[in-house]
Amino acid sequence: PEYDFPIGNANSSLFVVHVDGASEHQRGQLIGTSDAYPVTTRVHAEDASQEVVRATARAVLAKFGAWNATDLLYQEQLFTFRRSSALLGHFTECTPELQAQDDARILDCWQVGTLVVELDKRTRWLLVATLPAGAFNRKAVSTAAVVKSQVESLSNSSYNYV
Repeated sequence: PEYDFPIGNANSSLFVVHVDGASEHQRGQLIGTSDAYPVTTRVHAEDASQEVVRATARAVLAKFGAWNATDLLYQEQLFTFRRSSALLGHFTECTPELQAQDDARILDCWQVGTLVVELDKRTRWLLVATLPAGAFNRKAVSTAAVVKSQVESLSNSSYNYV
């Protein structure tokens, strides 16, 4: 089946983090989010009140070690992570599997894309987009399952004729 569970503030976000600038204490500071909750106080992304932002920020930090890591600053990143592990400060990569829509494993696997925007020579922001990984590749996983089933069926048929 196609990916057909809702995407909203509880499982997806686009947010902006200060990653490089004049002072070190600003690194990791949440600049803004795509949800309806305004950023009214200075908070680091890993401490955000929105779980999706907090989990994603913790996954980024667990994977790269720092907001100003070379791989984050100079390369676009695309990766998956388990939300439940990230909330505990650990990075666990995941692959969404073709399972029931309410399966906790598929709902716990999120995908992230990052891009640095250089505002001037001293200021860089990291744009972070996250949503359930199944939204990216549900069709591909479904097609792979059908192909695997057909190959197994053909193998079994061939075996019966030998």
